[in-house]
Amino acid sequence: MSISRWYRQWKKSGTDALKAASRAGRRPLLNARDLQRVQSALRKGARAHGFSADLWTLPRVATVIERITGVEYHPGHVWKILGAMNWTVQKPEQQAK
Repeated sequence: MSISRWYRQWKKSGTDALKAASRAGRRPLLNARDLQRVQSALRKGARAHGFSADLWTLPRVATVIERITGVEYHPGHVWKILGAMNWTVQKPEQQAK
């Protein structure tokens, strides 16, 4: 269906009719500068932000993001932001006994 529609648009108006549409969906709430500030804060460690252990969890990262940028994210969505900053899930060095 899409190809037929694109072909009709091309026949009617030429290649200008086939230009890509604008960005779909919501615009990101954090810009590149905000992400850089968050990343710098996370590199200081969780203890530097008042947490009892130097372990990052999604709720803790969400808290730091809100403190730094004023933007509130659900912890379940924080992994997308971490992925955008090329942060990955880390496994502990040792298994708990």
